[in-house]
Amino acid sequence: MKKLLFLTALFIGSVAFSQTTYNPKLLLKFDRSYLESQVTNNPHFIKRQNYIVENSYTIIDEIDIPQNVDVKELQVFDNKNKVYINSEINNSDLDDFNIYKYKTQPGEKTDSYYKIGNTGKVLVVFSMQKQAQLYNQYRNLN
Repeated sequence: MKKLLFLTALFIGSVAFSQTTYNPKLLLKFDRSYLESQVTNNPHFIKRQNYIVENSYTIIDEIDIPQNVDVKELQVFDNKNKVYINSEINNSDLDDFNIYKYKTQPGEKTDSYYKIGNTGKVLVVFSMQKQAQLYNQYRNLN
């Protein structure tokens, strides 16, 4: 009987530890209560969003931009007023970069490029097709 109780407790503990949690960066896009409900009701959604917020883009040096690419100016999301604004973006903003803090739109099949203020850097948002491909590769490995 003790062995059965121990195994049950071990199983419950492992399930609790393996529960998916959401990346706090998602709070700029989704309401906290929505995210908390999705942790239980749709953990795959949370895993995908966690992946997207960290892996749907790359940051490159301005000199590495491919030729003939349209580069837009990156706008900041003003969370208080719920609007996008032109604002100074500096290198410290890149330390803990959150894609949802900025106005971006991935192309269906082409990457999108955004100049990051006067940092000498460019944000490359992967196309929806590439994001899906990368996420599927990640999911197959995990």
